Amino acid sequence: MKVLESQFRNQIVAHTSFEFGNLYFFKNCVVSEINEGFIIDKEEALELGQEILKYFDEKIQFYVITNRIHSYSIMPSAQRFISQFNKRILAVHFVTYDPLAMRTARFESIFSPVKIMHFTDIHHAILATKQRLVS
Repeated sequence: MKVLESQFRNQIVAHTSFEFGNLYFFKNCVVSEINEGFIIDKEEALELGQEILKYFDEKIQFYVITNRIHSYSIMPSAQRFISQFNKRILAVHFVTYDPLAMRTARFESIFSPVKIMHFTDIHHAILATKQRLVS
């Protein structure tokens, strides 16, 4: 399910589009939805990172949710660009909708410098960010 189709769509405070996908900003998290077949390498990771930094104040910690509604890949070389945020990222939530996508996400999480959590729907991934801020 796309984040725009979820019950949380009215809580989106900003949106950015790229050739390769979209970022949806909430108060405490950003949801990425990458287009079908793209391979995210360091150039795309840098572009995403710059946009995220423009939105979140440098003192704010936040969650990243990758809503894998399409099949795409993240190159291990792109993971090092994420490390520039690792003190600010509370966790990365992978949302996958089929077993193959889950296996791919689990493999990619090996290279992540931040905590990874896996979900099977966008609803629970967003709820988890809200619950963790309260607790």
